[in-house]
Amino acid sequence: MAGLFLNFFEAEIEGQTFQLSKVPFSDYSTKESYLQLQDEYPDFQFYRVRDEIFYWGKSGLTKVLPLNSKKESISLLSVPKIVSKILESCLMDALSRDERLEVIHKRYSHSWEVISPNNKLQGINGLSAHNCYTISPKYFKKEKKNILGFTISLRTKYVFTQDKQTLEANGFDTSGLRGDENSIHANKQAIKRYIDAMGKRQEFESFEKQNSNNASNYNNIQKFVGWLNKNILPEVKLPNEGKIKPLKAYNIPSAEFSFDVLRRPKRFFYAGQENTKNLPYYNQMVKEYKPASYEEISSNLKIGVICPTKYEGRTETFLKTLKDKLESELHINEVVFNTVFVPDEKLDSYASVIYNDEVLETELVIVVVSEDQKTIPVPSSPYYYCKAKLIGNGIPTQQITIETINGANSFSLTNISLNIYAKIGGTAWTIEKEDKLKKEFIIGIGSTTLQDGKHVLGLAQIFDPDGRYLVGDCVPISTLENYKENLILFLEKIIKQEIESAAITGSDEFRLIFHIYKSASSEYELAAVKEVVNLFDNYTFKYALIHLAYGHNYRLFYSEGKSDLKRGIYLPLDDREALLTFVPNSNLPLKINLDWRSSFQDLQYLSQQVYWFSDLSHRTYMPSKRTVTLMYPSLMVSLTEKLKEVEGWDFDRLRHINEKLWFI
Repeated sequence: MAGLFLNFFEAEIEGQTFQLSKVPFSDYSTKESYLQLQDEYPDFQFYRVRDEIFYWGKSGLTKVLPLNSKKESISLLSVPKIVSKILESCLMDALSRDERLEVIHKRYSHSWEVISPNNKLQGINGLSAHNCYTISPKYFKKEKKNILGFTISLRTKYVFTQDKQTLEANGFDTSGLRGDENSIHANKQAIKRYIDAMGKRQEFESFEKQNSNNASNYNNIQKFVGWLNKNILPEVKLPNEGKIKPLKAYNIPSAEFSFDVLRRPKRFFYAGQENTKNLPYYNQMVKEYKPASYEEISSNLKIGVICPTKYEGRTETFLKTLKDKLESELHINEVVFNTVFVPDEKLDSYASVIYNDEVLETELVIVVVSEDQKTIPVPSSPYYYCKAKLIGNGIPTQQITIETINGANSFSLTNISLNIYAKIGGTAWTIEKEDKLKKEFIIGIGSTTLQDGKHVLGLAQIFDPDGRYLVGDCVPISTLENYKENLILFLEKIIKQEIESAAITGSDEFRLIFHIYKSASSEYELAAVKEVVNLFDNYTFKYALIHLAYGHNYRLFYSEGKSDLKRGIYLPLDDREALLTFVPNSNLPLKINLDWRSSFQDLQYLSQQVYWFSDLSHRTYMPSKRTVTLMYPSLMVSLTEKLKEVEGWDFDRLRHINEKLWFI
């Protein structure tokens, strides 16, 4: 049986030195002139490196163009990124010449998609499925050599084979689906509606089960690489007249890669108790040892409920079970519900009771809605209206759909009760923190994207009273326009608070660790850090900026995809990049990039911290696949932006509930 496998295929080349032509970038410094240069010579690849533009023929041509050209010798050892670009351009040119394939350049992700013409989905007329391979060039700098190659992943691309008019003539309602005048995009929403409308759900689910598992994914990638080696690579010509040798990959550990399995963090409960009885489930642990915040939140809890009358009986049964969960598992002394019924699901009906005394005297309000109401625009949504108005009075809300109530089971009720406990300020558990000599500030910077494409950012601070990690302030801060200034103010505030509360002297060293949803920028994060360091020039600072992302082309498989991955696999790719697994049955790991300008550079230490913080999520008892340092601020700013659409919403009222996880 094979062990761990990374979808990186090494590409060795015959001859590692190239004589390339180059022109000054100043000759084509405008976007228009650079694009014109590419359009004029489509058979050549142009690649800017600082103040120069290198070029070469995609099919191996070494011709010098009638430009202001000079020659330069470059090698894999000296400039690996240029050699990597040479391999990419020549390989993709060869693939593009195969007329059977659809080859698409994904410009902003430095990747290519190669779509097979073969339809894998038989028996569902009007819908086809095709293997879509994503190819991304990659090189690694190792101690003794530089390694070139490609990551290759696979997904299924669905296509409607009939135009919009034919689909409608066959009884398929296309209203509300994305597409253009003549076609419908085969996204999840459209596919789901189509297979149900055609009575083909069973056939489709059978196809998905056979083709979307990790073993099938692994085998198809290997077959594709075998096809490349046999049919495409022999046709690739490099500009040094060399060839690309057959792509190869090894199971890990190998000569170039090795991995560790990180230890799970200990969870602490009331009075610092650990799981000494080896209970198997986290909710059982909370029930046995009591929540960490037991002394703060153990008295009576009054919960408001706003519910349409047509759901009264089912909601009553659900609330009885929820009451039992909160009292037995989370040790709340007594839960009392103040239920207010509304005649229908219209906004005006919910609005008519929102300020009733029975509602305002509670610590949290459950708003019962239906799934259909989730698609209502925010300004007309009863749920968002209730959330906005109640948050304005310091009262968090919990949305529960009637569909959730209909299908309620022990698992869903356990998670709902945990959500409620966190929203009223409770902490069911904390996690361990390894003792350090330095004081650390850990700041997560998350983001959401608005409909107009604008990014809105939020911050979450992790703090560590009495040696255990907790989630501190979660605040929305800004758009990119005032991001740097607000980040400086936030850092200045938390550092000042720590200096004053802990009586820290100038001999102490601070460590600032940033978990960021994007690559660090000298214009924003680095500039903010430098200004804060200058503000506290009596103190010593080190800092690390790490980019955490799932939007990449790496995939991991165990036992050829036939077995689940272990949780916590840490695979360093080089000194600044690593992969980390969270979900055993998923082949998509988290990618961790340490910015090269960081003054603190212990990548494994930082990765373990990221891994442990997934245990701090209180959306569910199970560890999250996203660290709370990114998940919490992203959830918070997304919800905050929606609440701004509610008429009369006062953003400043959020400042009164920063200590509660009202947004999870």
